[in-house]
Amino acid sequence: MEEHGRVVEVQGDLAKVEVTRHEACRHCKACDFGRTDRIVVEATNRVGAQPGDEVALELESSRVLGAAFVAYMIPLLFMVVGIYLGSVLARATGRGGSASLFGAVLGLALLAASYGVVYVYGRRVNPARFQAEITRVLGST
Repeated sequence: MEEHGRVVEVQGDLAKVEVTRHEACRHCKACDFGRTDRIVVEATNRVGAQPGDEVALELESSRVLGAAFVAYMIPLLFMVVGIYLGSVLARATGRGGSASLFGAVLGLALLAASYGVVYVYGRRVNPARFQAEITRVLGST
């Protein structure tokens, strides 16, 4: 996944790059792009970009998709499994009339637990895996 931006600060082998929001991000509120037209990201600077340079940033699409899967699909799967198990448990205990309620309660409980799982996973993952990298300098201003 390639983005373009302007280097605003360099600190050793890292650079802060201001990236402009794309039209596809206009209605999404998942990150700061949903609230502002520009965002500053930290990127590895192995090409020697300097403040004011227009640069190309790269982040592996598979890593972006993997992070999205963990953040969105894991909680969804936990909730669906909770709804199913709650319904099955209600019927097994002779409370079939309340199966929907049991499913909803267990689904919400597992959804809440999944956020804990995602949080712990996020703390254990090396943040450098999800750091953008400047691949080339496009020009200077």
